[in-house]
Amino acid sequence: TCELDEQGVSALCTALVERSGAKPLRKLSLSFNDLGGHGGTFLAAAVKAGALNDLQELWFQKCSLGEDDGADLCEALAERSGVMPLRFLYLDYNRLSDRAAAALAAAVRAGALDQLVELSLWDCWIGDEKGAA
Repeated sequence: TCELDEQGVSALCTALVERSGAKPLRKLSLSFNDLGGHGGTFLAAAVKAGALNDLQELWFQKCSLGEDDGADLCEALAERSGVMPLRFLYLDYNRLSDRAAAALAAAVRAGALDQLVELSLWDCWIGDEKGAA
């Protein structure tokens, strides 16, 4: 870990949105950092702004994603997935909500994550009801 916190991920996501003409970012790994209650929301804003359109791999394991910011991130990924060539998505060891599970499920059903070859949701508190979505 690099001990990135909520303030750090906010600054990083702002920088990602503001960088123009830079080489495309293909892999982003923020795993094993305590990004607080808004880390996923900050990253979702960067995704929605088109700052990660070339992203192929997102590693967001054990980042303290909660119900709301986890859902914000999943919904943003689902909205932009036709634009993003996302192939690998790792959200292990986070506490995802029904809303997050439903957003991912809807994206998969709609074919919005058709380039995804690996999705890892190990120990994300998705039970039978959330998984059935």
